[in-house]
Amino acid sequence: GSSLDILGGTFDKSTYRFTYILNGTGRYGLATRAKAVSWIDLRLNSNTMAMSDGTTATVDPAPLLYRGSTMVPIRSVFEKMGATVQWNNISRTARISYRNKTLYIRQSGTITGTDMQPYTINGRMLVPLRYISTEIGATVLWWSQEGRIRIVY
Repeated sequence: GSSLDILGGTFDKSTYRFTYILNGTGRYGLATRAKAVSWIDLRLNSNTMAMSDGTTATVDPAPLLYRGSTMVPIRSVFEKMGATVQWNNISRTARISYRNKTLYIRQSGTITGTDMQPYTINGRMLVPLRYISTEIGATVLWWSQEGRIRIVY
């Protein structure tokens, strides 16, 4: 027939594996979601960011394009995701800690894994959004015609 069998099964968090229950008919549908996701919506040159929980916040300075990369202020954006951002004034280094990842970014150095340096506006460090987000396990979606950005984490 034209029916689609829904699969059942269990997910083992320690091994990140599913064990599926199949009925042998040969037509299967599968939908999985390992966890609930959250997101932050940003726009180039806009000081407002919207979160998936319906709240809004100010991002200062606004996201901007610099040398082909979207740059965002570390503290405004990544703390909203739940990251801890710390500044070491002696070494001029920002530390971003999120889940099991920690990144160090020197104010005057090239960001490891890129050819980019942080950009500073009014004492606030801006970093390449896609690179930093990917490094801490988030995904960045980009709608270039609208200058709209979504960080999914």
